[in-house]
Amino acid sequence: MAKSSWLHTDTWVKNSKSMVLDHLVDQSETQPGDICFLQFTSGSTGDTKGVTITHGALIHNVKLMRSRYKSTSRTVLVSWLPQYHDMGLIGGLFTSLFA
Repeated sequence: MAKSSWLHTDTWVKNSKSMVLDHLVDQSETQPGDICFLQFTSGSTGDTKGVTITHGALIHNVKLMRSRYKSTSRTVLVSWLPQYHDMGLIGGLFTSLFA
């Protein structure tokens, strides 16, 4: 029978915190081509599928909507779209955050 060794996770966590944080700091800057989130299509015109939205595409769309609608940080928006809907999230919530 093979002898198992103990793995003391509390010590491992204490010793590895600085290594993990150093690694995360190096990768904290997002790039325009990095994936921001995954959006699922409704499937109303075909099969439901996941679509990746990049940071660059999101910022581009938000800036385009703000320009088109001439919205500012003082603009008030009332929308019936829920925030889990793409237009409710991007057009309703995100355009108000990026002033």
